[in-house]
Amino acid sequence: AMKFMRALVIDPDSAARLEVSNRHDESGFDSVAACDGVDALRFVSDFAIDLIITEVRLPKLDGIELLNIIRRGAFRPKPPPTIVCSARLHESSWITHPALQGLTLLAKPFTPCAFATALDAAFPTEWLD
Repeated sequence: AMKFMRALVIDPDSAARLEVSNRHDESGFDSVAACDGVDALRFVSDFAIDLIITEVRLPKLDGIELLNIIRRGAFRPKPPPTIVCSARLHESSWITHPALQGLTLLAKPFTPCAFATALDAAFPTEWLD
């Protein structure tokens, strides 16, 4: 069985946070939510986070900058799987942004099926043993 896992959902929109959190709870994740990048970093230092789902447009600390900070070692030994969930992904310039390389991308609005697919893509199978 999958171990108990905690997801950090970062989105300034409370309805979006709730939707993602509810989807998670169905997938067996416990979710904690942050409304901005500064808040998110506080969670990163205080909790064991197994998955990050973040919007790109964030107040206080931009999502791209947040991703760069996380990559530079806010997490040890390595950053958790990260899904970037944003309506901005419909703008072609964002898809190729260097900070998004190697991350799972989920465009808003998303279907339950698209969410499940993103979750599968974010986790290599060895995580689920």
